[in-house]
Amino acid sequence: MTFFVNLIRVTVFFISMAVATQGAHAGTVADQTESQLFTGKLGDRPIVLELSIKTDGDVRGRYFYRRYRRDREVSGERHADGQLVLKEEVSTNYLIDDVELPTLTLRPTPEQGWRGEWRTSSGEKAEVMLYPLNVAMPMAQSPAFMQNLYRHSHYDYVRSQGMEPRLINKTTVNGYDVEEWQDPISGAQTVQLVSGYTPEQRDQLNDNLIAVLWEQAEIFHRCAMISNSMGYSATAFSLRLLSPAVISYTVERMSTCSDIGQGVFAMSGITLRSRDAKPLVLKDILWDAQSPSSSATSQGDSDSPGDEFTQWLLEQFNARYPTQMNDAFLVDGEACQYGDAESWELMEWYLTPEGVHFLPGPFVSAKPECYKPDWSVLPWEVVKQHPGRLKDIPLP
Repeated sequence: MTFFVNLIRVTVFFISMAVATQGAHAGTVADQTESQLFTGKLGDRPIVLELSIKTDGDVRGRYFYRRYRRDREVSGERHADGQLVLKEEVSTNYLIDDVELPTLTLRPTPEQGWRGEWRTSSGEKAEVMLYPLNVAMPMAQSPAFMQNLYRHSHYDYVRSQGMEPRLINKTTVNGYDVEEWQDPISGAQTVQLVSGYTPEQRDQLNDNLIAVLWEQAEIFHRCAMISNSMGYSATAFSLRLLSPAVISYTVERMSTCSDIGQGVFAMSGITLRSRDAKPLVLKDILWDAQSPSSSATSQGDSDSPGDEFTQWLLEQFNARYPTQMNDAFLVDGEACQYGDAESWELMEWYLTPEGVHFLPGPFVSAKPECYKPDWSVLPWEVVKQHPGRLKDIPLP
């Protein structure tokens, strides 16, 4: 049971934001309770530091060298005289025996900044001088990717300045012109819609797709930070369905940056209603244990399908895919146990031209061979016999 809970926690970690967005500057620096940015030098190396100082004296933060753009986490406390004593942190899986992590000792300056010392356990030290960093709002003609990132996090925005996402390919999907974009730092990718839909709809959908890229980048930077750049994290974006009514995509995540002693593999699916970019839940598309309603929106509703639906889905799969559902079925030598209801708890799903593609839950996801079966599709002919509550959505 503990293993299952850890897997759930890792999945939640993947989709969670690592650090809060920046707060406005007010009062003296020693009294800040919201995150604030500073820039300056550690020795002769330019850095950017984000600090959050709570009223109880607890301090959390992160910084990066401008040359390397890799985060380092710090935590510690504020003393009664206003001095900060911070220790660099990494996950226990990446600690080197008998090597203590560096310490930052900082004192407030009259310029609302910090001055102090960075010191290692071996005695290496460097002077630190920091000044408040006020990040100007990007101009209206700035790339949409950077405007989106500025709204999310000023720290992340500064880290990506000069290394903005770039266009890597143009293609056509189901008659729609699509651009493929990549973040050069993390390798994260997404798409932008160039044709189809109204301009307002495109703007809403594209803003959502931009956020997907930055969420993937967040995973990359978080992994590098907690592992001291020794861990591995990669994501893969795939556009699965593009139609007048819906857009569906997946994000695949592969990482060794976890605290359960092994790699984590997961794939999540997102489906948006094209007219307003609202996320859809499964019961919007497909019947579940409760009777479909005429509700016009699913905002805030759970996507958990329930035990009755899971059993019904297994019956469908047993009839259509008896070989794969058999316990003797192997994927690259691994028994994935697709026939067990437990394997489909917390299932993911996305839409394709062929139907609704289901993905198993965390138990199966523990095996890299098993987390993304290519066969587990419920055809549209079946889906249309069991319509969801949003019957105004035309399906393929």
